[in-house]
Amino acid sequence: MTNQIVVSILDCDFAHLADEVASVDERADRYQVDVMDGHFVPNLSFGFPILKTMRGLTKRPLEADLMISNPDEHAARFAEAGADLVIIHVEASQKPRQTFRAIREAGGRPGISISPGTDPAAIRDYLDEVDMVLVMTVAPGFGGQPFLDERLQAVSQVREWITETGRDIDVEVDGGIKPQTAAKAAAAGANLLVSGTFIYRSANRHQAIAELRQSAAR
Repeated sequence: MTNQIVVSILDCDFAHLADEVASVDERADRYQVDVMDGHFVPNLSFGFPILKTMRGLTKRPLEADLMISNPDEHAARFAEAGADLVIIHVEASQKPRQTFRAIREAGGRPGISISPGTDPAAIRDYLDEVDMVLVMTVAPGFGGQPFLDERLQAVSQVREWITETGRDIDVEVDGGIKPQTAAKAAAAGANLLVSGTFIYRSANRHQAIAELRQSAAR
C-alpha cells in the first residue's frame, strides 16, 4: 500500500480555517476531524458544523474520528455530513457491527480504533467489516503528545492479522507523528500517518508534509 499523510486539523487556527486548509491542501492526502465530547476523552473539540465546513473547503477525503462515548448514535450522521470514513473506538461502541452497517448505508466507510492499554485482539473479530484500523500512538484527547514506541507492536500485530484476511484494509497511526516516528510506524505496517502538531507548527508546511512522506517511504 502507498503511504499517505493525513492532516489533523486539531492544531490549526479555527479563526482562519479556510486559509489553514488551503495552506496544506496541495500536499495533504486526506484530513482527519477529531470529534471529542469531554467524556470519552478529557477534551472538547467540534462536531457536525466543522465537518460540514471542511467538506466545502477541500475535495480530499475526510475522516471523522469519533472520540465520543456514544458513537453508535452519531456515526451515520457524520457520514451523512460528508465524512468519507467514520472511525469509532472499540472501547466506546456497544454495537460495532450495527454501527459499521449504518455508516455504509449513510454513504461512508467504517473504521475502528484502539487506544493504548487496549489489547489489539479487541478489534480482530471486526476485520471482516471495516476498511481501516486506527492504532492510537498516544492517549486520545490532545494533540502534541509524545509518540509511544510500545504501540509499534500493536501496529505490527494488526497488520499481520489483516494480511491473513486477504482484505485491503488500511492501518493508520495517530499521535506524535513526525519524521522519526513516521518511519517507525511505516516500518511496523502503518500506511496512513496522521499528523497535526508537526505540520501546523512548521514554518514550511509543504516541506513538513514532504519530510513525513519521505521518512515513511524509507
